[in-house]
Amino acid sequence: MRVAVDVGYGWTKALSEDGRKVSFPSAVSRAITDTTGGLFISLPHEVKINGANWFVGERAKQCVSCLTLPGQSRKNGEVHDILLLTASYLAGAGENGDKPELAVGLPLAYFKSQRDWLAEHVQGLNAWVGVNGTERHISFTHAEVFPQGAGILALCTDLPTRGYILLIDVGTYTTEFLLFEVRQVDGRVRYIPIPDACSSIEVGVHTVHQALAISWREKAGVPLPDRMVEEVAQAAAKGEPVLHAGRTVDLTKQYHAAVKQTATAIEAGIKSVLQDRAEFVAKTVLAGGGAHVFGSHLRMAFPNSETLPDPVYGNAKGYLRLMQN
Repeated sequence: MRVAVDVGYGWTKALSEDGRKVSFPSAVSRAITDTTGGLFISLPHEVKINGANWFVGERAKQCVSCLTLPGQSRKNGEVHDILLLTASYLAGAGENGDKPELAVGLPLAYFKSQRDWLAEHVQGLNAWVGVNGTERHISFTHAEVFPQGAGILALCTDLPTRGYILLIDVGTYTTEFLLFEVRQVDGRVRYIPIPDACSSIEVGVHTVHQALAISWREKAGVPLPDRMVEEVAQAAAKGEPVLHAGRTVDLTKQYHAAVKQTATAIEAGIKSVLQDRAEFVAKTVLAGGGAHVFGSHLRMAFPNSETLPDPVYGNAKGYLRLMQN
């Protein structure tokens, strides 16, 4: 069995070889007692790992003590491992005693320095895990680490036979981009990465959230709690106001302005690295959760663009495909 897990700054996604799909917010908190005794429905997930009780995902976001990944480094430890083990469990790891092969990823900016460490670390994980109930023992027979965005190429169809292909993976915290040159080698079409045109920029959906937090403080007169940022952003994206302290706060205009400004920053960051090669790109493929947010702007900025089907799972699907190959 093979499982691919994409532990992102905003969301954790996982896919199994048998087609199971998992996604939840990358949020963790210590579990607390349900004072209603289970009378009402609870958000997922309640997790037990080696005897320690946690809330993960939507349930954790309800808690004031909610923790998220403090950065893209995977050496931050506990939060990353809780997210990875929870996603692996939900994708079927440990069922019938199975020890799956695991595929994970790293942002390009950290890939070279952390690849070996992460592979050794996750392959050494060994835990009893229970998610919303039954516990299973989870460990991995083998772990492979891939650069974020690289696997997307394996998912693409109708690729050009000459020129350049640009992959853009827009996440919560970073945007990864990779430029490939298309060449004929020994009678076959090959896609060759260009080292100085494959990189990361720390701009993404989180940049929009930062702008909204500033707008919220200006309109509401108080800081916006971190755990409420995504809820406010979702409301603004739909053109809906948020009720706060007995009055409504509408950030619809500010949201769309922030999206446009952030998309421009992504475009500028990528083109500053590509330089004149940007004019020769034959096809651009957009992926990641940010493809839904910035897609219309980026498709205008990069001609011959298309969004990968189900872009949120682009990395996880790519990792699985690379491992299978």
